[in-house]
Amino acid sequence: MEKDHNVKTLFLANPRGFCSGVTRAINTVNKVIAEHTAPVYVFHEIVHNKIIVNQFIKRGVIFVRSLDEVPDGEVLVFSAHGVSPKIVELAKQKNCKIVDATCPLVEKVHTEAKKRVQEGAHIIYIGHVGHEEVMGVQGEYSPDQMTVIKGSSEINQIPKGKSSYVVLSQTTLNSKDVQNTILEIKNKIPGIISGDTANICYATTARQVAVESLADNVDIFIILGSSNSSNANRLREIAATKVDSYLVDTIQEIEECILENATNIGISSGASTPEELIQDGINYLSSKYGVCIVEKKVKKESQIEK
Repeated sequence: MEKDHNVKTLFLANPRGFCSGVTRAINTVNKVIAEHTAPVYVFHEIVHNKIIVNQFIKRGVIFVRSLDEVPDGEVLVFSAHGVSPKIVELAKQKNCKIVDATCPLVEKVHTEAKKRVQEGAHIIYIGHVGHEEVMGVQGEYSPDQMTVIKGSSEINQIPKGKSSYVVLSQTTLNSKDVQNTILEIKNKIPGIISGDTANICYATTARQVAVESLADNVDIFIILGSSNSSNANRLREIAATKVDSYLVDTIQEIEECILENATNIGISSGASTPEELIQDGINYLSSKYGVCIVEKKVKKESQIEK
């Protein structure tokens, strides 16, 4: 096929793709597969990426949403999103061989929440109800100990009269939205404390800054990631404040007319998206158009503490 002579400039956000917590979780499942005979059970999707999950299913991994689906005594991996102590206890009662792939930064939130509640504080947890990470933290506490809100619109749900309050948050939200919500909570409840883990994780923040900084330079922005990925959705939303933006598992899902009409294309990926999908997308675009690649690292990314 003859290439379209319309040259496309691809602006690749950096950092993008796998964070250390996701790499750790995927490596954990790979190690379990190598050491144990199938099936291997994983509580919830190991990470929120359809392609990664399907690859593991083909290798004999069974993803479950209830421990009732796991036979007694089987190997059970907890996903990167973490679980509540209740789930851990139920798994032990079933004599499961437990392997914990919880992201270390998520684990830090669990640890701080426990410490603050023991000190008598009421936890205000900013997060999306129903997300696995939120369920893992929320599952430890009664409504009298923790209130989950999605943002500033739900501040009125915070109970009054508690001796002290501490704000924590889901690690994959829009960092600016979280900070604005915390400011509004502090204006409403004097003396409130932002927990040590209230700030969004470094990987989430770095990817958001990279997307925001490139969005002014492009005609469209493509975020590679699955629709159930919180952090990938936040990247698309951030880009969408400046330019038409799309969240897809592969670039091939974008309508051809959209690509044809764009000269400058921004590309990034969620923290659960493998880099091979970025490269596949570049190869796809290169097969159709002349391509110039621009990659700019806009924020240094630290490493998760092991």
